Amino acid sequence: MTKYALACIHCYLDCINRFISFMNRHAYVQVALTGDSFCVSAASALGLAIRNSLRFSFVKGMGSMVVNAGQIFITLTTSYIVYIYLVNSSYFKDKIFSPVTPTIAIFVVSLI
Repeated sequence: MTKYALACIHCYLDCINRFISFMNRHAYVQVALTGDSFCVSAASALGLAIRNSLRFSFVKGMGSMVVNAGQIFITLTTSYIVYIYLVNSSYFKDKIFSPVTPTIAIFVVSLI
């Protein structure tokens, strides 16, 4: 029972921490845009976030998709360049049996 209560408290505090971080970031943006004080800007940022919550969610989702697509593109491009280099390099033709294993290793490292 104590473990469950501590997990609930941890979840609650984490939620509050994420909300405060969200408000802090957007309040400072409002301060930079409008030049108002922090508290006025925080209230304005909260109102803006409530009025445009669907847009906030959509933009965050699209941003995540673009970042993931970019990461996959860079990983595949890097792996392809390494594969082409290993296949066409006379130095590596004699040293390695197959270029697939080093290419997979480079894929995993570049994905991280």
